[in-house]
Amino acid sequence: MIEKDKRAEYTRELWRRWSDARKEWEDHAREDIDFYLGNQFSASEADELESRNQSNIPLDRIYSAIEQFKAIITSKPPKFSATPREDSDSDLANVWKTLLEYVWNISDGNEVFKQTIHDYAVTGLGYFYAYVDREADYGRGEVKFTYVDPFRVVVDPNARSRYFDDATGMMLSTIFTKFQLLDFPKGTHDDTIDAFWLSTQYARGNKKAGKAKKVKNNKNEWETPKKTYNWITGSRI
Repeated sequence: MIEKDKRAEYTRELWRRWSDARKEWEDHAREDIDFYLGNQFSASEADELESRNQSNIPLDRIYSAIEQFKAIITSKPPKFSATPREDSDSDLANVWKTLLEYVWNISDGNEVFKQTIHDYAVTGLGYFYAYVDREADYGRGEVKFTYVDPFRVVVDPNARSRYFDDATGMMLSTIFTKFQLLDFPKGTHDDTIDAFWLSTQYARGNKKAGKAKKVKNNKNEWETPKKTYNWITGSRI
């Protein structure tokens, strides 16, 4: 039997507790999405209307109201400003202002903003997500942002700020296939790729897989290095 990583078990348990705490919001949010899309009658209400020979066609005013709200809020792109704390910071503040405008432009900020406003108007929550696009700028990388589905995010239920400023943490769920994990670029994801590969090898009966870290040689082939790691405990051997 494969020994389970205590860190993975802790993360899974934390995700379960935080996800259960927001269960009521999730149920209401999904009902709100159905209502926004025109499904505004329950099954019993639809049956009651049918028994009276009445159609269950809703007089939908929500869809147009939300679209109008999005159009008003996103009619103009935001104006960025950076205020210097002292006179010597004025030039640096101008640099930060330019950087923020640049990140907004390369991230297609107007469209991302519309989707975030849409999520907020329908479900009550909208998230921006900042990340590093390693393939942008001819492989040199760029800082960008996008939106994420609010159902993918769970927050510490003890947070009281409406912006979750006082939350001890936030978790973002992402589902990957095995091939997506193996295709991750080199860098911060290497440990995840190695741990995934070693766990599959261990499951196939390779008992030494738990004490080997894979690296690539000049021929781009996997080999076992002299320095090894125990990926079950996370310590170097």
